[in-house]
Amino acid sequence: VLKQTIKTLSGGMRAKVILGKLLLEECDVLLLDEPTNFLDIKHIDWLVKFLNSFPKAFIVVSHDEDFLKQIAKTVFVLDGKSIIRYKGDYNFYLNAHQLRMENQLKAYKSQQKFIEKTKDYIQKNIVRASTTKMAQSRRKILNKLKIIHKPIADKKIHIEFLYGISTGRDVLKVNDLIIGYDEPLVEPINFIIRKGEKVAITGKNGIGKSTLIKTLMQVIDPLDGDFTWIDTAQILYYEQDIDLEEKYTPFELIHHENPDHDRKQILSVLAQFGITFDMANRPLNTLSGGEKTKVKFALTRTHQSNVLILDEPTNHLDKHAKEVLKEALINYPGTVILVSHEKSFYEEICDYEIHLS
Repeated sequence: VLKQTIKTLSGGMRAKVILGKLLLEECDVLLLDEPTNFLDIKHIDWLVKFLNSFPKAFIVVSHDEDFLKQIAKTVFVLDGKSIIRYKGDYNFYLNAHQLRMENQLKAYKSQQKFIEKTKDYIQKNIVRASTTKMAQSRRKILNKLKIIHKPIADKKIHIEFLYGISTGRDVLKVNDLIIGYDEPLVEPINFIIRKGEKVAITGKNGIGKSTLIKTLMQVIDPLDGDFTWIDTAQILYYEQDIDLEEKYTPFELIHHENPDHDRKQILSVLAQFGITFDMANRPLNTLSGGEKTKVKFALTRTHQSNVLILDEPTNHLDKHAKEVLKEALINYPGTVILVSHEKSFYEEICDYEIHLS
């Protein structure tokens, strides 16, 4: 591994190299943006222990709730155009934030009733000589009123994978397959995946999970052995890396993939994945990792398949988006091969694991 170039390393190995470099530097504050993406359970546990014993300050941006529950002592939440501080651990934040949202919603509804009632009074009384001063006074009250905004709910997103033609029984046969670049990464691999099975590919960082997928997709050649896809396989492959033309906007990408769609249809497709009008018209290099991931899923919207191959699809996704993706994979009638380090995500989807060691 030490002799490999960075670009040939797996996502998990690259993450460890970057973390290692960062942690060896002398600093007063650690800034970590989604540090658990690509990391396996063993290394997430190590990072938890490191941060809990770190003598100085750290700021972590993460969608990984299990990770946050183990490290957070104070939580800052971006809510609309403000930042709210919760002085307590992540469980305290969950309870306090829920209570805050409930109270804000009650206050919002109460204020809306007051505004509606006051406007109605003004409209009825502003033209009467006997009541015009009272109506003007109430108008001043409205003008000075500090508006309570409705709590912002999670954007609704919809993920669906279109099913194509049916396959025969044995979808993929792997015989004594040896994967790697110069040297074998694991012992020869043998398995058969049958129609409709949903399989998780697991193993520690750098063991060869993504290399196996790239070999099966003929991106790289096997060192030895062979594999056979059934001739009716329609494969939809979701790669681990977000490899999009970042000079384009999401609108332009979807339009390129679907030239027959008009403007309204394209915006509708993007909206299904939580991409707003503003995001749809911004260059991809200005979007967050989670927003780019949703654009990647939007690009698959019209592709029919009977085999899904997804390599770490939950990286960058928030809790709500993960739940929607999980539901889509559970409902998909075809065969699924899923590489993931999040057991809480894949255990409800997959029938069994193929563990590389």
